[in-house]
Amino acid sequence: MSQIGKAQPHHLPQILHLSFINNKKNLSPEELAGGFTTAEYSLEFLQQLQKETPPIVALDNDTVVGYIIVSPKHLSNGHPYLIEFVDKIENKDYKDFKKLQYLLIGQLCIAKEFRGKGLVNKMYAAMEEEYKDFDCAIADVDLKNEPSRRAHYKAGWKVFGEDMYGGVPCEFIIKEFH
Repeated sequence: MSQIGKAQPHHLPQILHLSFINNKKNLSPEELAGGFTTAEYSLEFLQQLQKETPPIVALDNDTVVGYIIVSPKHLSNGHPYLIEFVDKIENKDYKDFKKLQYLLIGQLCIAKEFRGKGLVNKMYAAMEEEYKDFDCAIADVDLKNEPSRRAHYKAGWKVFGEDMYGGVPCEFIIKEFH
């Protein structure tokens, strides 16, 4: 049975490892069909986030089997991926995002052997409870990443736009907390 909660500092290298082995650059075409990550993060950046918005993790015997990297807008300037993300979001007509307190979802990943067990919903519920002072969370999903898109829709996320992001067609999705 997996435990869900905030990552501890010793979990950060495990998050980086899980991200690396699921990065689309490291997967075969067959493996890509199961879902993939795209962004790459440094340990230093995760340590910066850890101080304010620790990732949400699913643990199996203290081993990270799933995670959500979350960042408040003001920390996004520490990563080029997130800087572009904020720029894209705040130029959408869906809401006046400049006036909202929102979280950026930098990445969601579940280890292959733990997929399909409801961890995405449980982790997002824990994230919403932990970061309830925020208005919403915003994510982008590669249009070719069908498993991620389905998991987000099932967890109650709503599409509010599409755009090219990092040279890839993506949809922008939102999960409102209030």
